[in-house]
Amino acid sequence: MRRPRVVKLGDRSGVVNNLVASGDVVVWADPLATTTCVAASNWEVLWKVPSNRFAIGGPIGSSFLTVASHNEVGVRATDDGRMLWSTQALRCKPHELNVEVVQRAAIQTRAAMTGEVLSDVATEVPFPNAPWDGGSIWVAKQAEQAMGVSRDGRMLWRGMLGSLTISAGSSGPAAKLFINAGGKDIIAYSTEQGTELWRMPIHVSYGWPTVADGRVSILQGDRFVVLDEHSGAIVVDRRLPELNAASQCRQPLLVRGRLIFPHESGTLAVIAADTGELLHLYESKTPLWRAVEVDGLVAVGTATGSLLVFDEMIWG
Repeated sequence: MRRPRVVKLGDRSGVVNNLVASGDVVVWADPLATTTCVAASNWEVLWKVPSNRFAIGGPIGSSFLTVASHNEVGVRATDDGRMLWSTQALRCKPHELNVEVVQRAAIQTRAAMTGEVLSDVATEVPFPNAPWDGGSIWVAKQAEQAMGVSRDGRMLWRGMLGSLTISAGSSGPAAKLFINAGGKDIIAYSTEQGTELWRMPIHVSYGWPTVADGRVSILQGDRFVVLDEHSGAIVVDRRLPELNAASQCRQPLLVRGRLIFPHESGTLAVIAADTGELLHLYESKTPLWRAVEVDGLVAVGTATGSLLVFDEMIWG
């Protein structure tokens, strides 16, 4: 693989983890310092603004992106960094034109540009803390008890999940929750009833498995596994000895049928999602943290305040 371009995001050195692509720009927020926006066309800095405790969430179209602090959410413009609006809330989820805002006892839909409240639905039971986005539902967990709440505020179930960590979800008529069980198993739960559907003894060392197109993909050290989302059956199980020395895998990027796995050990692995074939391997001298796609390029955040930018060669 051809060597990437190195883009320095500023004078400070730090882990580039809170990274998102929106339209033709890449935005990085250091919640304790500044939020920086660079253009993918020439990788020049377009603007910098104080982060004011805000991290970044996800893009809304190509002109705005959501931001969040501990008890506040809002929307920032990507052209100049202006904060368009903010409100007290636990969590938010961006959509194409609107933002879903979760408050302690209500779920709102707000206009992305103005923050105008378009709908305001009371929840049957208040959220005990910031809920997790379970694809088709919101899931709140306090101590060992969890509850599933529909997007229209109805409590669908309440149950005991123990010390399990909610890690991923899917949408649609057969939607499921995917749970990391003490670092040993991955478990699928019904979003409608909160009951266990299947489990497999596979450890997910990073945040959550990749759930897409009816498949659940996991990189476990040098082992790449794909499970059927509905049954938990193994579809792909492939050893990749080239990854023996790689460690501390980070959350992957799924794009164009490829899974791109950064590692804190400096390894960047590009794996075919359908077969598990290792398509590309790049070794960096600095830890790699997060990858995003912008304008056909892949930008990878490092631990030294910079981006590694890979061109179209990464697609093979």
